[in-house]
Amino acid sequence: MGSSLNQKGLLGLVLVFVVLAVLSATGVLVAVNLSSSIPGDIIYPVKGIYENLRLAFNELNYESRAEVFIDLSNTRLNEFEKLVNRRNYSKIPQTLDDMVLMQKMALDNIGRAQNRGNDISEVLRKLALSINKQQSSLRKLYFEVSPEGYGVMDKAIESTQESLNRIGILKGRR
Repeated sequence: MGSSLNQKGLLGLVLVFVVLAVLSATGVLVAVNLSSSIPGDIIYPVKGIYENLRLAFNELNYESRAEVFIDLSNTRLNEFEKLVNRRNYSKIPQTLDDMVLMQKMALDNIGRAQNRGNDISEVLRKLALSINKQQSSLRKLYFEVSPEGYGVMDKAIESTQESLNRIGILKGRR
């Protein structure tokens, strides 16, 4: 009788380890797929949930929140570049709108941090580098989109320039 209980206990323990291993492997696969997913992919909505969680964890720190928005604007740039390479033009307008929104949200959070008297120079530097890279990519890929997308591209380039101008104003206020 004691041996039967030991075998059941061992079997239960092995089962728990197998389930944990499968869940861990699944988690790793989902994380890898999330980072490379683009608008239109089945897993893409989960990426949005993850991004919202990142923002929620940084709710009370404006500099950290700005850095998350900088990361998200770079993520939207990467998605835009993949969409262009795959010639998936229908998802580009929303992706570019989201990229510009993330830039503006980063700027808003930097402004709030500055209003509290915090040193924002490093976050401003990161944002300026990020937006310059985004604007360069938009210009480089301008003629890679369909002609119907030129208006969207113009709007994104104009908005990124406005963000760069706003960074200059914030730098002047330091």
